[in-house]
Amino acid sequence: MARSTYKMSPLAYMEEGQKRRDAGEFVKPTDAEELYFAFIEYCKFMKDNYFSQAHKNKNGDDCSVYISRPMTIESFRLFAGINPVEYGELTGDPVAAAIGGTIEDAINSQQIEGALVGKYAASLIQVLQGRKTNVNLTGGITLEQITGMEVK
Repeated sequence: MARSTYKMSPLAYMEEGQKRRDAGEFVKPTDAEELYFAFIEYCKFMKDNYFSQAHKNKNGDDCSVYISRPMTIESFRLFAGINPVEYGELTGDPVAAAIGGTIEDAINSQQIEGALVGKYAASLIQVLQGRKTNVNLTGGITLEQITGMEVK
């Protein structure tokens, strides 16, 4: 059976965001500019944020596969320390709405490009983007583990 180093959870996004806010890397967004800089910090965090899964290659040797996580608006909000209501109020301002739209476009683009090159299951991305209502994943990793979203 494959063993994974996956350790992310919604709490991990919140803790990492708080740690970076405490270090002065960004502040909890209250305007368009702060929202933009919070997203830049989230992108830096996600760039180097992956997990490995140990398995045997076709020669029977142990090896690791590195799997990155798709960005989601939910994990960004957790990282930035803002809840959905605060995000909605923040993006009610025309300038912040434009930034929020750009953030959502960037997340969707990252998800689609990841699916196109085989980093992410295309069916998972379709569910995340609301294009499909269910997903059938194979292996030992659940949708909740990958996205941090509760699955019922």
